[in-house]
Amino acid sequence: MKFYENMDPIERELMILKAVLGSVSLEGMKRAAEECESEIAKLEDKRHFKSTLKPKDQTG
Repeated sequence: MKFYENMDPIERELMILKAVLGSVSLEGMKRAAEECESEIAKLEDKRHFKSTLKPKDQTG
């Protein structure tokens, strides 16, 4: 459980949603799968935006 607690919150949510997506896709639940895909896309965009932010120069 510590592994999940120490993960980046966006990465953790992406991992969970991808697991759910695989499960609902297998069950043929198209609408739920589409909702998961939409949330995954939003989180991946958020992760990409977060990774492109550069920290401010710390030297004074």
